[in-house]
Amino acid sequence: MALVGIVSQYALASDNSSLPSLIDDGTFEARRMANMINSQSISEKNKGDSDKIKGGEVRNKTKREGAEKRTAEVEEQRLEEAKRYADERKQQEAQKLEKAQPAPTAVIEQTIQKGSSIPAIARGYEELYERFLRGVLIYKPNKGNDIGRIDLPIASLLNPLESMFDLSRCGDAGQYLSISTGYRKGKVAANSSKYEVWIVPKFVVESEIGRTASHYRDIMSTWSAPFDLSSGLDVQI
Repeated sequence: MALVGIVSQYALASDNSSLPSLIDDGTFEARRMANMINSQSISEKNKGDSDKIKGGEVRNKTKREGAEKRTAEVEEQRLEEAKRYADERKQQEAQKLEKAQPAPTAVIEQTIQKGSSIPAIARGYEELYERFLRGVLIYKPNKGNDIGRIDLPIASLLNPLESMFDLSRCGDAGQYLSISTGYRKGKVAANSSKYEVWIVPKFVVESEIGRTASHYRDIMSTWSAPFDLSSGLDVQI
């Protein structure tokens, strides 16, 4: 009996000695499972937060792009309205100027009807002289239309056969260009940096070929038109 009791006590002792280990293992496993669940929950929460942030960024980007598009549309509309307003103003100014100026034909006819004496140099060439008086220098800043057009009739010049056109109303043309009737007789200081254009009837040069128009002598044999546009840089003759 004593032996059995010792064995049984030992066995019981042996069984009891394993209990803490079993309990500890169970507690560890439970904790591990709990930690896994907690980790999964945190991961899912973080993923949800990340999705919300991404969704917010997409919405903000969409709003920003929409605002930029509306701003661009407003600016484009503003520029179109400004251009339309500028074109309307130009057209109105051109119409006012056209009304203020007598028509070129009217100026020519008035000059001719006044019975102004025919210059001595034009005697015998009355028909050509009248044709010359009907000439008009036209300034057109816009090739496709007549907005801003300015007509400068030869008949309105103080001396139709020898005068300079007033280009002050023709944009910046007067800064680099000089247009006159008659022919070049020498250097013009005011035109030292300008390109000169001369409009002259042939009979005027012929009558002065032995004097101030002698530099035209070499081209007279090939000059067949009654009028000529002679242009060149301002150089010493």
